Amino acid sequence: MKLIYIFLLILLIGCTSKPVEKKESFFDNVKNVYFQNYSKEATIVVIQDSVKGNMWGIIENDKFRFLINKPETAFFQLYDFQISPDKKYIIVSSVGEGHSMLELFETEKILAEGETGDQEVMVPAKYSINPYPLSANFEKWVENGAIISSEVDISKLSEERTSESDISKPLTNYFWDFNTGKVSVVKTALTN
Repeated sequence: MKLIYIFLLILLIGCTSKPVEKKESFFDNVKNVYFQNYSKEATIVVIQDSVKGNMWGIIENDKFRFLINKPETAFFQLYDFQISPDKKYIIVSSVGEGHSMLELFETEKILAEGETGDQEVMVPAKYSINPYPLSANFEKWVENGAIISSEVDISKLSEERTSESDISKPLTNYFWDFNTGKVSVVKTALTN
């Protein structure tokens, strides 16, 4: 049944119809829809709307509901999101101003249910990586963190990157420690 919901969302977004009287539709401003399986029974969905922003929802036990708690991302345009294998974290990649940001959110805070009629709550990131002026990419999950690749020395905070070698270097893998938020260069053994 979950696949039927996903199919219908994709179908509705991709459908075009003959011009008739213009009525505002939920899908008028939808740019993209992203899906990630959360469990056998649940899929997290992000509907990227050019006016309303990123609308987070979940298909669970054949029912769709919008989430009241939304990740507060640095940039408006969602590029990707990944759910950790233990379901504790979500890494969101948002894009703006010519580069990406990676932000780590605690899944339970996003999935927490509010009361009917509750106002939307923006959930702040636990940690973030700002690879300005270039980008950083999620590579894979590892114990207590993730492997991130970048051509910027993301082991230093953006204000600490003062030399050209900090900003323009060969693509390097880094370990992002979820216990401390610190980023360090990966030894080759961790990348295999």
